[in-house]
Amino acid sequence: MSTPTTAMPPLTKAKQRPHKPARLQARLTQEDQETLAYAARIEGRTLTDFVLSHAREAAERTIQEHRTLHLSARDAEIFAEALLTPWEPSAELREQVRRMQELLDPRPTPDPA
Repeated sequence: MSTPTTAMPPLTKAKQRPHKPARLQARLTQEDQETLAYAARIEGRTLTDFVLSHAREAAERTIQEHRTLHLSARDAEIFAEALLTPWEPSAELREQVRRMQELLDPRPTPDPA
């Protein structure tokens, strides 16, 4: 007579880590390596974790700064004025719009002026 078997869950590491297929290499001086390793030990991290986390923070900061529009006070004033002041299209622009409408729909359209 056989005894029933119970399926055992697979053994896993205590901490699941995401798959990391990409690799980054860097050449640095011995002094730089020692400085980075010392800073990593202070934070209780591996050198790789320390370097990657700080590099990622710097990258995100750079991206955010690139996405942010920095205006001088005068430029901000000009920008706000342009947004708040309605403008009237020129005769040339009206003519171009009429021509475009004509190309898209050859039926006669009334003059927008």
